[in-house]
Amino acid sequence: MLFSCNPADKEQETPMAEPDVPNSLPEDFRNFYQQFHADSLYQIEHIQWPLSGMPDRAIQEGESFAFTKDNWKMQRPVLASSGYRSQFTMLTEDLVVEEIINPSDGTGLLRRFLKDGEQWTLIYYQGVRKLQ
Repeated sequence: MLFSCNPADKEQETPMAEPDVPNSLPEDFRNFYQQFHADSLYQIEHIQWPLSGMPDRAIQEGESFAFTKDNWKMQRPVLASSGYRSQFTMLTEDLVVEEIINPSDGTGLLRRFLKDGEQWTLIYYQGVRKLQ
């Protein structure tokens, strides 16, 4: 099960997609994504700190927020039965956006991954919130 990056509520769990990505995405990204969710040290090393984003349940956009190693919770996959589905968009050959959505209640989260040189890194995390 995955845990969120919510500094206000460290016990809240965040549903995340299973670590299966479409074959249409680059093989190096698929390998990165699998390891990112399996290895906590690898995950920490592949996040751009401080990590820009928004905590879970944040209402106001535009306010500056950054996750740190101290308030970050390891991202782990949950079963597909959680009701969440993952959608990937490859914006450029070096930028992948992942939206994880629960269609039943309209909540979800967003992550952006960037390939910098030879390595993929998480560069943005928007926690679980009501999507528009």
